[in-house]
Amino acid sequence: MQHYPGLKILLLTLLLQTFLIKESIAQAPDMEKLRRAVTDHPQQDTVRVNRLNVLAIESRKNTPAESYSSAIEALELARQLNYTYGEGIATLTLGFYYRFHSESKEAQKYTQKAFEIFRQLSDTIQQITCLYNLAYINSVMGSHAECISHSFDALRMAQTVKSQKWLVLVNTQLGNTFLNLGDDTKGRQYLIDALKIAESNGDKDGIIHCVDGLGYLCEKDEKWDEALKYYERGMQLAIQSNDRRGITRQKLNIADLKEKQGLYKEAFPLVFQFLDESHKRDSSEKTASYAHSILARAHLHIGQFDSAIYYGKLSLLQNQSLGRKASSGYISQILAEAYAKTGKFREAYHYQLLYASYRDSMNERENIQRASGLQYGFDLDKKQSEISLLTKNQELIRKQNSQQKYLLIGSLIVILLVAALSLFLWRNNKQKQMAYRKLQQQQDELKSTQSQLIQSEKMASLGELTAGIAHEIQNPLNFVNNFSEVSTELVDEMNVEIDKGNIEEAKEIAGDLKQNLEKINHHGKRAGDIVKGMLQHSRSSSGVKEPTNINALADEYLRLAYHGLRAKDKDFNATMKTDYDETIGNINIIPQDIGRVILNLITNAFYAANERLRQVPRKNRDGQPDSLEMTSFEKMSSLYEPTVSVATRKSGDKILISVKDNGNGIPQKILDKIFQPFFTTKPTGQGTGLGLSLSYDIVKAHGGELKVETKEGEGSEFIISLPVV
Repeated sequence: MQHYPGLKILLLTLLLQTFLIKESIAQAPDMEKLRRAVTDHPQQDTVRVNRLNVLAIESRKNTPAESYSSAIEALELARQLNYTYGEGIATLTLGFYYRFHSESKEAQKYTQKAFEIFRQLSDTIQQITCLYNLAYINSVMGSHAECISHSFDALRMAQTVKSQKWLVLVNTQLGNTFLNLGDDTKGRQYLIDALKIAESNGDKDGIIHCVDGLGYLCEKDEKWDEALKYYERGMQLAIQSNDRRGITRQKLNIADLKEKQGLYKEAFPLVFQFLDESHKRDSSEKTASYAHSILARAHLHIGQFDSAIYYGKLSLLQNQSLGRKASSGYISQILAEAYAKTGKFREAYHYQLLYASYRDSMNERENIQRASGLQYGFDLDKKQSEISLLTKNQELIRKQNSQQKYLLIGSLIVILLVAALSLFLWRNNKQKQMAYRKLQQQQDELKSTQSQLIQSEKMASLGELTAGIAHEIQNPLNFVNNFSEVSTELVDEMNVEIDKGNIEEAKEIAGDLKQNLEKINHHGKRAGDIVKGMLQHSRSSSGVKEPTNINALADEYLRLAYHGLRAKDKDFNATMKTDYDETIGNINIIPQDIGRVILNLITNAFYAANERLRQVPRKNRDGQPDSLEMTSFEKMSSLYEPTVSVATRKSGDKILISVKDNGNGIPQKILDKIFQPFFTTKPTGQGTGLGLSLSYDIVKAHGGELKVETKEGEGSEFIISLPVV
C-alpha cells in the first residue's frame, strides 16, 4: 500500500505552533481580563505596549484579527517610545501571525527583524524563538538546509542556557525536518532525544509531538501495533490537557493508520468526525487536505473511484494553494490511478505527468548534501569543544603538578618538622599524576578520533561528486519509467481505436507513442553517460603505481568536474581551455590518487571563477559599472567570462600539470595557510578545508611538489610537479 511521507510530516510540524513566544506568560490568562487591562490603561507608555503584546500573543489562535491589530498598535507605540524590547516582541508576534496565515515572505521579514533586535539586546531566549520560527518558515518554503541551519543555531543556544523547553522543541523540529528529507535514522534519533527530555521534565505537550513523529515512523515500517500505542498515548495526554484540537488530531492519525491496514469501516467515521470538528473551528486547509487525502486513498482501495477522484481533487487544490509539492505529487498519483481504473486514460495521463513533474521537482540532493554538511559541522564543533576543554584541564593539572612539586621540595628541606604534611602532599601528587596520565590517554584517544574524522572526510570529499552525479541518474530513470508506463496505456488505447476502425485516431496515438519512445531513448542514453562517468570516478585506489596517460586523466577529470558542478547548479557555466603536451606519453603514478588531486584543483578553480562572476557590477546608461546594483547572470557574462585552463608539459625530468583560473586570486595574508588542514575561505557548510591539504600530501607521497602562483584580482595557478620515473 503506497503512501507519501510529506503529508504526515507537514502535519506533525504544525503541532509545534502552540508552544511559541510564551516565555513571559506562566499561564494563559482570561481573554476578557486581558482586554480590560488594555482598555483600563489608555496611557501611551511601555505598560500599554506590554499589555497589547500579551493580548496579541494570547489571541493569535482564536481571534487572529484581534492579534494582528494589537501587535500593530504595540509596534507603532513601542517605536514612538524607543522601547526596543516591546518593539521586538510585537515584531516577532507579527512574524508568527503571517506564518500562521501561510504568508511566508512577510513572516520571514518580520521574524528576521525581531531576531536582529533581540541579538542587540542579548536576549538568548527570544533569539531562540526567532530562529525556531525562521526554521519552520524555511521548512514550509522547501528550504530544508536553511531550516536545519537555523535549528542548529537554536540548538546551540538552548544547550548554552539549558532551556529544557527549547531543547524539546528544536530537537523535534530537526527530527521532522530530517524525516521530510527521507533521512529516517537521524529523524528518529532527534525525536527520541526530544522524548527523553520531555519525559524527564513531565512536558506533556512535548511528549505529544514526539510520539506523533515516532508513530509515523512505525507506520512506515508497518509496525501497526506500535504506531497505535504511540497515538493512543498522545490521545490520553491530550484528554488530560483538555486539548480538543489534540484529541481530534490523534483521531485523524489513528484513521490514517486504520486505512493503511485496510480497516476502512473504522477509518471513515474518524475522518468525517475530524472534518466536522474542523469546520466548526473554521480550521485552515492545512489539516483538511490531509483528511481529504486519506478519504481519496481509501475510496480508491475499495473501488469507489468517483469518490476517490472527488476527494483527490479537493486535496490537490488545497495542497497546491499551500505550495506543498510532496503532497501534491502524491495526490496526483492517486488521481492518475483512479482515472485509469475508470478508463479515462487521457485524464490519467495528465495526472501521471503532473505526478512526474512534482516528483522531479522535489530533487532534494543539494538539500541532503547541505544538511549532511551542517550536521558534520555541528558534530565537529562539538568534538573540537571537547578537545579544547580537555586541553585546558590538562594545562590546569600540569600547573597544579608543578605547584605540588615545589611544595614537595620545600617539605623535604624541613622534613623533620612537617613529615606528616610531606607524606600527604606526596600521596596527593601521585594521585594528580595518575589523573594527568588518564587525561593524556583521553587526549590521545581524541586525537586519534580527530585523525579518523580527517580520514572519513577524505573519503567523503572523494565520494561527494560521485554521489551527486549518481543522484542525477534518478531524473532520467524517472522519465524512462513514466513514459514507459504511459506508452503501455497508449498501446492499449491504440488497439481499441484500431478495432473500432478509427484509423486517424490510432495514427494520432501512434505519433504520441513515437514521441514517448524517443524520449525514453534520449533519457536512457543520458543515464548511461552519467553512469559511465560515475564509475570512472568511483574506482578505489589500488595504491600501486601504473603507467598512465596524464593528458587523458586530466581531460577526464576536467569534464567530470564541470558536469558535476552543472548538476549542482544549472546556472553555472565557464569556459574550459586545454593545452596538453602530446610528447609526454605515460608516467608511473597512482591514477586514482593523482586524479583526485586534479579534480580538487579544477573544482576549486571553477568555484573561484564563479565567485568572481557573482561580483561583476552592471553597466549604467553611460557604459560605466554601477556599484549599487548587481547585474543578472546574462549581463555579468558580457563583462566577465569565467575561464579555467588545464595544461601539461615536460620540463627536464619532471612533468608539470597546471590548473589556472581567472578568479579573484588568493590574498597574500592567507597564502601560507591554504595547505593547512581545516583552513577554508568558503562559507560554512560549503567546505571543510581538507581538499588542498589532502592534495598536498598525495603529491608529496609521489615525490613531487604542489605550488601556487596567484595575483589578487587576476586569478590563481596551481602547478603539480611530478618526477619522470
